[in-house]
Amino acid sequence: MPRAANTARRRAPEARPAQILEAALDVFAEKGLADARIDDIAERAGVAKGTIYLYFPTKDDLFRAVIRNTVVAELERAEVARDASPDGLALESFLAAYWRFICSPSFERVHRFLVADLPNFPDLARFYAEEVSLRGHRLVSALVQRGVEQRLYRDVDPAAAARIIMSIFVMHGVLRTKRRNLPHIAALSDEQLFEQMLDFVRAALGAPHS
Repeated sequence: MPRAANTARRRAPEARPAQILEAALDVFAEKGLADARIDDIAERAGVAKGTIYLYFPTKDDLFRAVIRNTVVAELERAEVARDASPDGLALESFLAAYWRFICSPSFERVHRFLVADLPNFPDLARFYAEEVSLRGHRLVSALVQRGVEQRLYRDVDPAAAARIIMSIFVMHGVLRTKRRNLPHIAALSDEQLFEQMLDFVRAALGAPHS
């Protein structure tokens, strides 16, 4: 047995769910949700196949746990920080943190199998829509609404603004991984992309007319 697998098996039981989720994220990204096998995930995690079933009875349960451990966890952190940001900076603080997550390897791996597989799994698609997409939209919508009430932004539809802002950031997260084929993106750093998007958001939300 490989040394890495031996090391993984010797880890404390409380560490096993995290190592299983990390392995599942890798395998889902490489093979897709449909073709990923529990055997592959167990081998990658260095645990017995039966150990996975102790924590995650089905592959769907494992998928949900992976999403909650990555994207949902990021939204939860943003919700906790939402009221701690100074007035006028709450939305921008969230977007900065969310962009850092989008630029992480976790986002790239998650997005890869979501695009390829989720349309073929209606129940999991609904789960993702409710726990990620709608939750993210509600969070950004509330931040925009706060800015409107504080007269930092013009009187926009917060729900529409949230949907559009989130789409812009996610799409640029995808584009930044295609730099080899997109020279106009390759010339820009992640920081420059963020500043461009933030400048656009500021202009779109604008300031109320006096």
